[in-house]
Amino acid sequence: MIPTRGGPMKHRGWASQLSVARHRSSVVAVCLLLIAGQLVLRAWAVFPSFFYADDYVLLADARDRGASGAAGYYLADFNSNLIPGVRLLAVAVEQAGTLEWTLAASIALALQAAASLAALAMLLSLHGRRWGIVPPLLLYLFSAVTVPSYMWWIAALCQLPLQICFFLGVLTWVAYLRTRSLRWLAACVTLVVVGLAFYTKSALIAPVLAFLAVGYFARGRLLERVRSTVAAYWPALVVFTLLLGGYTAYYRVTVPQPFTDEDGAQMGQVLSSMLGTSLPTSLVGGPWRWWDTTPPVVLAQPPIWAISLSSVALVVLACYGFLRRTRTLRAWAMLAAYAVALAVLLGGSRGQIYGAISGLEFRYLTDVVCAATLALGLVFLPLKGAVESSEERTAPLLLWHAPRWVTVAACVAVTVGGVVSTVGYVGFWHHDNASASFVERLRADVDRLGPVDLVPQTLPDSVMPAYTSPMNQSPDFVDLLDLPVTYPDSSDRIGMIDDDGSVHGMTIGPGPRTAPGPSEGCGWRIGERGRSLRLDGTPGSQIAPNWMRIAYLSSQASVAQVTLDGTTRQESVRPGLNNLYLRAEGDPGTVRIDGLEPGTTLCIDVVEVGPQVLGPAW
Repeated sequence: MIPTRGGPMKHRGWASQLSVARHRSSVVAVCLLLIAGQLVLRAWAVFPSFFYADDYVLLADARDRGASGAAGYYLADFNSNLIPGVRLLAVAVEQAGTLEWTLAASIALALQAAASLAALAMLLSLHGRRWGIVPPLLLYLFSAVTVPSYMWWIAALCQLPLQICFFLGVLTWVAYLRTRSLRWLAACVTLVVVGLAFYTKSALIAPVLAFLAVGYFARGRLLERVRSTVAAYWPALVVFTLLLGGYTAYYRVTVPQPFTDEDGAQMGQVLSSMLGTSLPTSLVGGPWRWWDTTPPVVLAQPPIWAISLSSVALVVLACYGFLRRTRTLRAWAMLAAYAVALAVLLGGSRGQIYGAISGLEFRYLTDVVCAATLALGLVFLPLKGAVESSEERTAPLLLWHAPRWVTVAACVAVTVGGVVSTVGYVGFWHHDNASASFVERLRADVDRLGPVDLVPQTLPDSVMPAYTSPMNQSPDFVDLLDLPVTYPDSSDRIGMIDDDGSVHGMTIGPGPRTAPGPSEGCGWRIGERGRSLRLDGTPGSQIAPNWMRIAYLSSQASVAQVTLDGTTRQESVRPGLNNLYLRAEGDPGTVRIDGLEPGTTLCIDVVEVGPQVLGPAW
């Protein structure tokens, strides 16, 4: 039967179009469900966590920003990075309340949602709505390599905007390469600028953009490609040269460089650990096991067999792509170059101090997953609108075609591995962040005790590492908590903070002290004329601060002058049995007490001088 107009053929055409539309809608729906699953996992991870180390320094800077003015605050470097965008978010959290973790965690989760949607948008724009975008999206969503920088709040504020700007920068750049519309170029440049406002490493986005232009939107040998790219997209070359050149010049002039060792002694170790251990395992669901060096910050410690198996898996994947498709090596080369750049940057900075173990810290490798997501799509999917793109070989060098179940099984294995690795890492932040329990215990004790006097202390490294000085000093740290705590030079009741955050009384350690007084029931009797008391014994600590305790019984309230090592202070004494604690300088041989109000009798039981020592809990 010959089909008539409007008959079965037309019906089949509409049915076919409807089927394609449903297919494409299914792809997007599945991707959105995967993103929702990732966000549920990330919400479980971040909300029970808390601030750590540099987070407190960042918030303290936000609290004190008025001292340097707006420009001075936002443009000040932080650990050799210019991060005005991060500082802006820190101000919002600092103004919302005292260590407002719920808001801080919500910001991190919102940034993660934006980054995940940006990854999906990039894949859809580059490759269209097809099932092939699911594997690279899964790689980004569930790889454990992004988790360490997500759990540490300040790292999340740096790294997540970088990831957002990477994905959207690639999207807008490819749109510019397709259309040469300056609006797309302006959008791309804006995204790179935003990325630089949050993290200096956003400068690495620019070489990736150049690679896409030369590798996929030009033909010929390398020099021919470069020449044609410059001729076609010279406005982009001018704008990015001015942007990155100006940023680099400003950075070098204004940001101190703490790492000046140029002998490269540690570079080989960093390259080996990062590229030989961290990178291959991170791309296939690892590392599966963590090395609890200084919890909650822990390092990748994959089993030896897992490192070998991961490397083999990546080589097999690359070979399969090469044998079945054309123009695949260039994407792998981009990924390798990006990873090497990260390793070199690390080797020239913190790698000089920490050597090989710095390459096992996923925070320094985080953004490689963005490059890997892009590369995986470029290897196995066509790039829409490109002059050259990966495509199926007309005569495959490998006749065997991997069935769909193999792809599905590989995706499941990598995803499950990533989730398992993620859960293992997050556990350290949920249970081993000493600063979180420290803050909770200190708040509870001060709420119970009311206003308290404390002596200044250096906090344990587990709470605030030494490199955060002076924030590792209790007055600076506790000031962030807005607690009714003071640090006087004299007090009648003074305490100390234990390593777990609990408040204890202070006692005096070994040092000079007075002998028992001659007056029975009174010890050393002091009236209006005053009295000098001799202290005998080994001098107190030369390292820890020394304090004096005067244990007395006073007939009434009065002022008193206490002279110690040539320095006279006016203090108050209370009626009854009490103590007076004074910060002591030098090695006192005598202490003189006089200046009492008429009719006041002071009985001194003992005067002792020595280092501050943690006493019983209050």
